[in-house]
Amino acid sequence: MVDMARRKKVQVSNVKRVLGYVRVSTDDQAESGASLTAQSEAIKAECARNGWELVEIIEDAGVSAKNMIRPGLAGALSTLQAGGANVLMAAKLDRLSRSTRDVCEIGDMAQHYGFDLCLLDVRIDTTTPHGRAQLSMMATFAQLERELIGLRTREALAVKRSQGVQLGRRATLPEDIAAMIARLRESGATYRAIAAHMNEIGTPTAQGGATWHPTTIKSICDRMARAA
Repeated sequence: MVDMARRKKVQVSNVKRVLGYVRVSTDDQAESGASLTAQSEAIKAECARNGWELVEIIEDAGVSAKNMIRPGLAGALSTLQAGGANVLMAAKLDRLSRSTRDVCEIGDMAQHYGFDLCLLDVRIDTTTPHGRAQLSMMATFAQLERELIGLRTREALAVKRSQGVQLGRRATLPEDIAAMIARLRESGATYRAIAAHMNEIGTPTAQGGATWHPTTIKSICDRMARAA
């Protein structure tokens, strides 16, 4: 009886606890099989087939997959990292992300935090050796793609430099912002103090960034001094 109870306890502890993830963007609402209902039903069917527990289905509705900044996905990953489930399942690869790089990043996260990734349409299931191998191959080809893109970019830039082409965008700082920086500098403010003031009032940088740095202020002041 003791042995049977022990075996039963082990079987229960091995049951996978699944967090389903579904997503549609405004552009693919009508895509075959892409609806939230279709994705949810596929996830439920797979859990039933494997005897896995479906903890919850989390959705991002009307959200693009161009990056991983999505409230539903962020919540799902937080739950998985905290141990609230041990499998992240999506019906389709492109519902999780359209970027191979992002999928591989989630795979790395899964390995680090000890949860599995299951993508039904491409048969990636890291609860199995074959699934882990597939994800590893995907990561390898994603890395190769990044390196080839970097190589082609460096070669193209080298050709442009050899042709005397000036690379990069010229900074275009509005005159009123330049005048404000000049006035602050003339009043004795340090580069650091000016940068802090620009950040405090929420002034965008010349390139549209959100953060000013003392070195940026110094470069602007130097350019204005040379132009004077």
